Amino acid sequence: MALRLNSRRRSEQQRKVGPLLIIGGRFEDDNHRLFKAVHYHSNGDVLVFGTASGFPEEVGNSMVSDLQKRGTRAAFADLTLENSPTMAFDSGLLQAIGQTGGVYFTGGDQLRIWHSLVQDGEDTPVLQALRDLRARGGLIAGSSAGAAMQSDPMLLGGSSLDSLTIGLVNDPDTPGLSLGPGLGFFEHGLVDQHFIERARVGRLVAGLRQTGQRFGFGIDENTAMLVRDDLIEVIGETGMVVADMAHARHDPESGETSDIRLSYLDDGDQFDLVKGKALPGPGKRLLRPGRANAFRSPADMPRDVFGANALHELWQRLAQGNPAFYAVETAQVTDPRSSATVQVSLRRRPRVSLVYRDARSRLSMFNFLLSLRVSAADMAHAKLEIRPEPRSKIRSASAGGGTVLVGAEPPASGNSAEAIYRRGADPVIRKLPNGKPHERSQALHLLTQAENLHLTADLRDSITHRVTHLGQSAPVRDALRARLQGGAVLSANGEAAAALGQEVITYGDANAAIRWGVSSDAGGEGLVIERGLGFVPGIVDPEINKGTAGIGRLLVACAERGLDGWGLYSGAVLRFDLASGNVTRTSGPLAVHVWADPDKVRSAKEHLDIRDIHIAPVLAPEVNDDPEALQRAMLELAENFAAEIGAERERGQSGFSWMGDEILLRAHLRDRGAISLDVSCNRTRLTADIR
Repeated sequence: MALRLNSRRRSEQQRKVGPLLIIGGRFEDDNHRLFKAVHYHSNGDVLVFGTASGFPEEVGNSMVSDLQKRGTRAAFADLTLENSPTMAFDSGLLQAIGQTGGVYFTGGDQLRIWHSLVQDGEDTPVLQALRDLRARGGLIAGSSAGAAMQSDPMLLGGSSLDSLTIGLVNDPDTPGLSLGPGLGFFEHGLVDQHFIERARVGRLVAGLRQTGQRFGFGIDENTAMLVRDDLIEVIGETGMVVADMAHARHDPESGETSDIRLSYLDDGDQFDLVKGKALPGPGKRLLRPGRANAFRSPADMPRDVFGANALHELWQRLAQGNPAFYAVETAQVTDPRSSATVQVSLRRRPRVSLVYRDARSRLSMFNFLLSLRVSAADMAHAKLEIRPEPRSKIRSASAGGGTVLVGAEPPASGNSAEAIYRRGADPVIRKLPNGKPHERSQALHLLTQAENLHLTADLRDSITHRVTHLGQSAPVRDALRARLQGGAVLSANGEAAAALGQEVITYGDANAAIRWGVSSDAGGEGLVIERGLGFVPGIVDPEINKGTAGIGRLLVACAERGLDGWGLYSGAVLRFDLASGNVTRTSGPLAVHVWADPDKVRSAKEHLDIRDIHIAPVLAPEVNDDPEALQRAMLELAENFAAEIGAERERGQSGFSWMGDEILLRAHLRDRGAISLDVSCNRTRLTADIR
């Protein structure tokens, strides 16, 4: 069923109107070009709406302050979902819109904007005033939800995986693709945001199929599409993806949608909305496909295709390949809960697919062909088959004789180097304790000389996005692995410690894990997992006694992914001796080892049933830990897990059990201070309670 466009709104574009600035979310304070665009196209006068936010005054006034610091006159528009029955008709607000040069809508929930501005199926006076503002040349700008609401229809929810495997749903809080009417300022297709970071290409294609629209525009974070009449210009940190369905085909029998023309426009590129054509920005040169250093084969280390930045990385590899040997790149993702696999293929067409490069070596990639196939999964291969045996030794995930210290502080002396991973940039390397940072070849040389290596990151996903580079193991990762094989000591603490494992929990808590399960889809509702550096086997979760981390999400992640887990209290340090396979706790209060028998795990969209998942303390050598005290600590972790998911201790029952709505936990005492847990829940009913 295609959603019908409002013909009145479509006809508005026939005349000259004011610009749109549609920002893909995460509008950073240092994005000076975007702030300048807001200032210039509003004549330096902006009215800020925090309507989409659950904290509209706080979020709106924060943006007002950011604009004022840059010399823009800015004021807060006090329109919220709660006060909209009166404020959407307020004469003072109508006057303010009539006098401003532009408006800006913050992020949040786009439905809050729509319900505030459209009442009883009709445009409110405030919405009509916004249309009048644009008609006289004023700016309509917005980020995230403030971007999504500008198309009609608008995307409301759904990850790529769920949109393709479940399809259209009516409730935005239900897994699947959710669409609704938008405000229609942008009339040339669907708009999606957080696009590359949250891997939303599958969602966009599913939305285009449902609505029957030709074009879809996916804007990445801290990036905007500036729409002036019939031309779009890309401004910002990364770029925009355009999906063109003009010649797309869908085969219901095979589940494949093919021949989608896909283009990536980087900073400075333009898109002609009349001709449907991507145009390279000034100073960009056509990249010759037959270069001597061009790739000649597909990626040998592809990530799950809906992981953050994963498809974009493979696309860049294909764009820099020699099409005589390498013209197609393919990757996939499997959802064990729905028994479905999505395979994504990108194809380069001779003399049609064009690649441009600017002076910063950034690529623009035009006119590639995308296909997506949805099929039943081969469940025999749905889990990783990596399982260290119980339990005094582990099998190394990184061959060699080095040592990994998880949770350790940087070395204070000796021949030491630190790798610093930053968001959106290559890692830098510096000598410790306070040497000058180096990048690229100098950095790799510095790593090869160090005996002690330390990893630092503010966000663990700043590492996971750089585990691979264009579908191959990243150079810094290779250098670190080589030093480990040579006997070096590698340490990391905090966020970086989590990235040492084979897989990394990048987003979500125990509630998300229990209700929605584990997924490698960066836009998913559950516990999001990405590939880690792979220097220790399993999943590492530091500081399980702090914040919302807890033990629960680690338990579910290990059970569903078939991996061992390592959870640390603040201050604990685990030592992995890769030559002997021994794991010991060298300092700190407590660290635990988690594992489950895969034959005792049943995970599906409807239910979760885990039997005997073990939580065992990692012992320190030459320390006489009290087994009873350790067991009490294990039970306290289970108690905290129960509290986090809303389960209460069953009184009057023998043993240890906790009961909640559609949730049951039961603990069993084991030897040497360990316990095991049974975890059972009805996901269908549990998720229905929160919709």
